[in-house]
Amino acid sequence: MATARTARRTSEARRGKRVATGVKVALREQGQRATPARLIDISRFGFRVDVHGLAPESIVWLRLPDAEPQMARVVWSDHKATGCLFTEMLEIELFRRTIRSGENEAMVITGPWKPTAA
Repeated sequence: MATARTARRTSEARRGKRVATGVKVALREQGQRATPARLIDISRFGFRVDVHGLAPESIVWLRLPDAEPQMARVVWSDHKATGCLFTEMLEIELFRRTIRSGENEAMVITGPWKPTAA
């Protein structure tokens, strides 16, 4: 479980602005089957999905629409979502395609992430 302290460090260390999206994706823990998920937000460096209970430091694979799976490391996970860091920065064209394919109009998130109360 992520703590407020962990979440604060994560938001302070964020390297890129996140873009809110509602894209349907698949997330797979290493050695497990893929699980349908919703991409909450994404940057070229990482993402947040509506999957919970993943262990920090574990390896996951994110399948974006019409793309090969992207490897990432879990940074935090709470009772609602999981935040991950891509092992390699996302290619700019794949990033652009992903935010254009969102169900909602893309919105840049500029402030730090703030955990919600349990």
